[in-house]
Amino acid sequence: MMNKHAKSPCCWAPVRRYGQRRRQCRQCHQTWSVRKKKRGRDRKRLWPETLVKYFNGDFVSLAREAKRRRLHESSLRRRLRQTATQLVTHPRWPTPRPGPIIVLADAIVKRIRGRWYSGYFVAMKGVTETTATLLPPVILPDRESHRGWQRVLNSIPDQLWRKVVATVSDGHRGIVDYAHATKVKVQRCQAHLLMAIEGRRSTSQWSRHRPEGQQLRTLAKIIFQTQEATELVRTLATVEELGWQTKSVQLKKIISGFLSAVGEYRTCLNYPELNIPATNNALESFISQWQELAHRAHGFASVSAWQIWLTAFAKTKKKITCNGFHPQN
Repeated sequence: MMNKHAKSPCCWAPVRRYGQRRRQCRQCHQTWSVRKKKRGRDRKRLWPETLVKYFNGDFVSLAREAKRRRLHESSLRRRLRQTATQLVTHPRWPTPRPGPIIVLADAIVKRIRGRWYSGYFVAMKGVTETTATLLPPVILPDRESHRGWQRVLNSIPDQLWRKVVATVSDGHRGIVDYAHATKVKVQRCQAHLLMAIEGRRSTSQWSRHRPEGQQLRTLAKIIFQTQEATELVRTLATVEELGWQTKSVQLKKIISGFLSAVGEYRTCLNYPELNIPATNNALESFISQWQELAHRAHGFASVSAWQIWLTAFAKTKKKITCNGFHPQN
């Protein structure tokens, strides 16, 4: 329809020009603008660069940064919160590259308003890649559980999980059972075992059980690295004997669990072509950065706030460095 045939929205009568930017109804003489403006005050611009600096810890404090920008601290917090919410809802998540995939999985637990919640983290690394792509973190009520991990891993699309060849975790039963059910190799974190031994038999110079701790640590590293069957059998026998002799009930459980799943601590050694990381330190480092941010933010008042900031933090990082198999020092 040509402009000369246009009708007014009020009376559906002929329209005539009323200046350069307005039109008028010939019947009731009402006028309106041709290019209507959005009503209300202008929307404040978002600050993605400032949010990244906040995540990286470039600010000494928000109060000092707000003073430098000549803003109130609450205004700066509100602007950062709006930017984080916008980041969560709009840009898409990066997707892993095609090919065989190694899954890294870990979780943290937090108490909010008198109730426990768990944050589940999953990252995917290609066999030939040196970085792992983060998936959206999942927050579920209660502590880390078998049911929680089953729910998180089931949410991964089937076409993506079919490419998974191995999982790297701290050995939580939910992750291990899901990997066994889907015929995926399991690599238990070697660093978690060494820290568990260190927690019961410290190698500190002031520890009463330092010789026992040093011996167990040395034997565990031999088991992680040796490729000789006779040396492996001999070392396992020594560790089993130390488990019988120790007086610590907790250490007995740690050694018993280690001996029952010793093959899953050596998956990275038995399949060198897959370049499986021996530890879950890459994901642990990411979680440590997040916990440091939560400490600087003085916690979160609600679960929804925790979800928004955690998702925005993971989406900003996108990838974590993960170099594959390296023997433990």
